[in-house]
Order: sequence, then C-alpha cells, then structure tokens
Amino acid sequence: MSPSIRLASEGRASEGRASGAPASGRPAFAKPPRRFVFPMLVLCLGLTLLSCSDSGTTPEEHDHDHEPAEGNCGHLEGDGYFLESDGALAVFGWRGDQTGELSARVGELGPALRMNFISADSVSFGVADNCEDNALGIELADESIVELVRETGVEWTFRLRGLAPGSTTLVLRGMHEGHSHIATLPIPVTVSSAPTEGLTLSGRVDLEVTYFAESGDSTATESYPDQSGIRVYLESTGQVIDSTLTDQGVFQFHGLSSGTYDTYCGPEEARSEVRTLVLTDDDGDTGTIRVRPIGKLRNPPNPFEYSHGTGVEWDLASSESVEIRIFAMTGHLVWSYAYDAPAGFQHIHWIGTDQVNTPLPPGPYWATARYDGRWHSRVVIKLPE
Repeated sequence: MSPSIRLASEGRASEGRASGAPASGRPAFAKPPRRFVFPMLVLCLGLTLLSCSDSGTTPEEHDHDHEPAEGNCGHLEGDGYFLESDGALAVFGWRGDQTGELSARVGELGPALRMNFISADSVSFGVADNCEDNALGIELADESIVELVRETGVEWTFRLRGLAPGSTTLVLRGMHEGHSHIATLPIPVTVSSAPTEGLTLSGRVDLEVTYFAESGDSTATESYPDQSGIRVYLESTGQVIDSTLTDQGVFQFHGLSSGTYDTYCGPEEARSEVRTLVLTDDDGDTGTIRVRPIGKLRNPPNPFEYSHGTGVEWDLASSESVEIRIFAMTGHLVWSYAYDAPAGFQHIHWIGTDQVNTPLPPGPYWATARYDGRWHSRVVIKLPE
C-alpha cells in the first residue's frame, strides 16, 4: 500500500482521528500486553509452519479431532511467533522469514524468554501454562554449548545458560497432543566467555520523545530512560568493534582493554550523540547517551495508535528527491519510501507496519527523512492496541 502524500495546496487533512498523545503522563510501551495486533520486527522476519511434521504426516492425515479449549488451550495454529524478554522483542518469525538471535554467557543464567504465537490475521496470542495438551518442544543442535532452564509449571517460558563458548542453533516447536504444529527456523545462539578478565564499560540511554497533537502542534517532551532493546555501538579507532542491546536503559561491554572508546546508538540516519570514554586500569561509565530530535521533522500524532497511524511532515523550499526511512530501536530498517517532492508542505503517513503491511509491535521507532542534503529524525511511539 502506498503512503498518502499531501501537498501545501491541500492543507492539513483532518480525518476525524483522535490524537495518540495522552493528556498527561506517558504511554507504557516497555511491556506490551500479550494480545495486540503484532507482526514483523525488523526488515525480514521469520517463521516456518510445520504441521505435524514430526510424524511425517499432514494435518488431514490425522484421525483425531482437536476440540478448542477455554482461553488459549486449544489447537495451536498461526502464521508466526515471537520471543519476548522483559517487554523487548528478541526473535520474530512470520511466514517463512525470521529475524533476531539469542546470546548467553558461560555460567550465567540469562533473562526469561517467553514464546508467543501470531494468528493468520496478525493477532498475537500466548498459551496458558496449564494446558495439558499443549507443550513447548525444544531442539538444540549442540547441547554442550548451551542449556535451556525451565521452571516447573511455566511451560512457555525458559532461560539460557552458557556452558562453553561457541555458536549453535535452537528450534522451538508448538506441540499439541504430541504433534508439532508450529516450528521456528533455526535460531542462532551465541555463547561468550564469562567476563572474568578485562574491563567493563557501562552506560545508559535516554530517549527524548516529542508529543504531537493531530493538528501538528507540539504538546510535550518526555524522557524515556528505561527502555530495553535499543542497540548501542562500541567504536575504537573509528571502527565498530561490538554492539549490544539495552536492558532497562542500561548497557555494558565486557572484556575490554585500556584505551579510548566511543559509544552511540541509532542508525546512521538517526545517530545519537557520541559518548567518549578513556579506560585505564578500572571499569568505566560513559554516563547517559541522549537520543534527541535531529532537524525539523514533525510527527502528528505522536504517540499514535495502529488504527490512526502517524505523519512524517516537513516543508520544502524547492522541489527535490526525498526518502523516508523507519527503523526499529535495534537499528533494523522496517519501512521506507522515496519520491520526487514538489516545493511546499510534505506529509507521508505511516500506520506502524512493515514494507508488506504486516503490523509491527508497539514501542518506539526512529522516523527519518532525507531532504535539504541531510537526514532529519525523531522518535515516534506506536501504542499497544
């Protein structure tokens, strides 16, 4: 679906949509509910649907009936899945594509990961832990590298513990009455050594979000210092040597030697400020990386609901070719559009979907536009349904 483009002669259209910005406070998107219109995470995603593949038969060949149970205890069917950890998306699968990976450290128990499914109409659903007919199947390619730790009575949640440095893959299956109905593609798992040697560089990330009313007027500026899932890059001598994701706004890099390091977040189109730290003989703290608006974009309304979408707006002094790019906080490109723009007011409408109109999960995104010879950017927030 092509985005709408409104020029200055058309004015600012009002389609009777309520503003996504709350009158007070800020939306809680760090931990989205389990039931919302979901979908791809970033760029290409992934999932393979295997209907009863473990027995080599098709669903039509089974001679037993599946009676849906109360709640989410029925026959597992869907076109996708996602693993979430503390409200942040770790792995996402959708119709044969997959994005994301898992990591662990030797001897350390990682955060809880919970598996959820996505129906064919892009509605996500979890499965109750007390469903006797449904279970999570787990296949590790190399059990000497990592182990999965399960808690009694919590069927769809697990943790990873590293056993030895290396890489392997993990396949998860949604099992119903002993048969595999949904299976992931192999999920990459990387295990690194415990940070017993070297120095640690720590810091925080703070998102600054400008709220816009439907009219295009800025209504407030809010700080989000505790967001998980923001990719932070580590540079040394001008080269990126590592990256990691924030956990409740905090990031850490381990096993470093003394030297000068730069840290920042965001893709090149929305690069944050750069924090520089010289490590000597002790661990160091870079302080807070602040993500601020760049340039003169407007995003009414912000925050926005899926049913309403948000605008990417600006004014052009003269005609030129422009490009709009939307990025997830992980740095992955999820949507883009380019066109030859005439002079005047520009409006590109984005409803929070990926390039093939699959709804994306709620949370913050970078909205960027290139015009006047440079990139302009702001953080926009998609609200839960």
